Amino acid sequence: MSDSVSIEQINRFHKESLISTLGIVCTCVKDGYIEMTMPVTEVNCQPIKVLHGGASLALAETAAGCGSYYMVNGEKFPWGIHVNGTHISPAPLGETVVAKASLFHKTNTIHIWDVNIYILNTGQLISSSRVTNRLKEFKSTS
Repeated sequence: MSDSVSIEQINRFHKESLISTLGIVCTCVKDGYIEMTMPVTEVNCQPIKVLHGGASLALAETAAGCGSYYMVNGEKFPWGIHVNGTHISPAPLGETVVAKASLFHKTNTIHIWDVNIYILNTGQLISSSRVTNRLKEFKSTS
């Protein structure tokens, strides 16, 4: 139930990071649910021109992390402590994929998310992941 962390803030926070390099963008966020898109480009493809499984896992972990960050209103930082995924079908170069993450379990220190990734324009499931975040106090190094 966060009103102070917006989609725009989530997207701005990722500038100059792996997340922005991969083109990941938040498109929908609410308590316990988030959607993020990522274009399938030369940057995140295997040599055979399909989305690399590591890029799918990066998208899944990013979605779960941003979903947790939203839920704790930025008061803690979610650290991904476990991610696993099953890659079901390929996403070819030129497509856009969408991660749809739903909160599965939460405590004051742990959030577990189910993340399914689909080809945006066909709805074909390409990957299914589970991500566990530990919520920790954030201390700036600057």
